[in-house]
Formats: sequence, structure tokens, C-alpha cells
Amino acid sequence: MDSDGNDASAAVTVNVGSNLWVPVITDITPSAAPRGAQVTISGRNLPYDPRIVWFGDASTIGTQGNSSTITVTVPLAAALGDVMVTAQKGASDRSNPIRFTVARGRPELRALEPAGGSPGTLVLLRGAEFAPPGGEDRIFFGSVQAPVLADESGGLLTAVPDGLAPGKWP
Repeated sequence: MDSDGNDASAAVTVNVGSNLWVPVITDITPSAAPRGAQVTISGRNLPYDPRIVWFGDASTIGTQGNSSTITVTVPLAAALGDVMVTAQKGASDRSNPIRFTVARGRPELRALEPAGGSPGTLVLLRGAEFAPPGGEDRIFFGSVQAPVLADESGGLLTAVPDGLAPGKWP
């Protein structure tokens, strides 16, 4: 109250830090994809140089975009399952998290050890994107299914099944 008896009030908004420029994610399309797939992130104030995006603890750099969309590749180091995705602008400003599912991709066979053998020969298949141990991996030599004798991270052990004609099998 002033000396004349008048009341005065004012509303004041205080912004602390650079919160007007903090990135905000509103959508990620698709909402699930395997490692190595491209996804598009939509929002506002998204980073554009560099376009740093985090999938849980794994980061990647976007390939194209602007302040409202970024296209990124799901990092190969991203953990399978649900992760929180954030966009990073500057050294410390991170967006709100948005849920994303890193899906299992198609199994990739990289090596057979040994590369050949007769029925009963143990064969180790090395690769990526196999199901977790005890999962649902199936092994075929042509149309003949072979048993999964052991499975571990990055490899499946099987035996060449009976009933195969000599030759190469896909």
C-alpha cells in the first residue's frame, strides 16, 4: 500500500536457466524398431548441430532434421526392450523422455564353425539378434530342422541332422 492508501500488485514470471530452449519430444515414429532402423523424432527446440539423441544409455547422431524433426538410426548398442529416448541440446539440456521399444531384429548368421561335416557333427553358429538363451531360435538345414543343443550370447550349438543329401545347404 502506498502513502495515498492505494494497493498495487503485479504478476512476474521468472525463467531460470535456458528452459525456453530445452528440447521437447512429442512423438517418435515408429514407436518400436530394431537396432539399425531409422526413426523420426518430432517435437520442438530439437537439437540440430549436432543432433544428439539417447536411446537409454546409447547415443547416436541424427542424419537429418531441424528444430521440429530429427531422423536417427537406432544405435547398435541400444539395449533390447523398452528404453527412454531423449534429445540433447548443448552440454546439459535434455528433452523429456519418451518411451521406445528396441525390438529384436532378424537373426544374422555370421559364421559356421566348422563350415561342413557329416550327420552328427557339432556346428557352432555365430551371429547377432539370436533370441536370449532358452529362447525360441530354430535351426534348419534346408527344410530339415536341427536341434539347438546349447545357446549363449552370440552363438548356437547344433548338430548336422540325419537325412541330408551331400552338398551345400542354405
